[in-house]
This record gives sequence, C-alpha cells and structure tokens, in this order.
Amino acid sequence: MFRVPETPRRRGLKALARDRRGVVALFVALSIPMLVAGAAFTIDLTSYRLVSSRMQGAADAAALAGVKALDNPTAAVNDAVNFARANVPAAYGEMVTNGDVTIGTYSTAKGFVPGVTADSNAVRVIAERSPQRGNAAERLLSVFWGAQEVTIRREAIAARQLNQQYEPPERILLDNEAWDY
Repeated sequence: MFRVPETPRRRGLKALARDRRGVVALFVALSIPMLVAGAAFTIDLTSYRLVSSRMQGAADAAALAGVKALDNPTAAVNDAVNFARANVPAAYGEMVTNGDVTIGTYSTAKGFVPGVTADSNAVRVIAERSPQRGNAAERLLSVFWGAQEVTIRREAIAARQLNQQYEPPERILLDNEAWDY
C-alpha cells in the first residue's frame, strides 16, 4: 500500500481540520450578509406599509369630501383633490389629480359604475405615487433587489344612499270604536 509521506503542510492541514476554535466566528461572518439583507427588507417593507396607510387615509378622506359636495360635480372633484393634498405630507407630491376622481353610481348589486347622472351617489378616488408622476416611493435599503422607485396605488369609494322617492304613508282616520285594535 502506498502512503503519502508526512510533510509540514499536510500536518498543518490535519491540525486545522481537527481544531474547532473560531467556528463561531466563521458562522457569524457567513450569516452577516443574510442578517443585513433581512433587516433591509424589513425596514423597506415597514416604510412601504406606512406610506400605503397614509395614502389610503388620504384617499378615504378625499372620497368622503367628494360625496359631501356631490350635488355640484365640479366642486366634488375639487374638494376631493384638496382633501387628498391636505391629508399627506408635501413630500408625497401630487398623488391625486382631477383625472383620478370619478363620479358615478354605487350599488351592492353592480358595484361602482362611473358616469355623472341624476342618480350619481358615489365618488371614487385613486391615489398614486409612481415614477411617471415624479413622486414615487423610494426604497431605503433594499435597492439591490430591484428598481429604487416603487409605485404605490390606493383606491377609495364613498357613497351615500341612492336617491329614491317614497310615497308618504296613507293617513287613515279610524272610528272612535277602533281604539283597541
């Protein structure tokens, strides 16, 4: 049987393979990139949720303001845009424009149907932050996994009851003897 002669290099490699000191440092060094990536993803996801929540609140307020002024469609659109602008920080830019506010009819059977009619009872507001508008939400730390700018879009619909005409109840005069019925 052929044996490889013992050399100082071979003895050093065997000793290194048996030695267990420093293993923790190796594992920590290898796990640091994953820990940093996880922290970056968590921070960006939290930032995204905060921005998204604020945008949804602004869209909800805008839709409610639009419904309040629904008797005048131009005023409803202007009120919705102004309320959206007032309910977010200035850094969010122009999230809602006049084209993002739609007046229509809402029913549980059909949902939202756009169009200004005599029965219009709802306002839909779309709030958007995107690179096309120049107000995109930026990633903070996870830019290595994609574009630096992210598009966030939120929608809100507010409706009041449909305008329905009811006949007033009939008034019936009963005989004095009918008091106990």
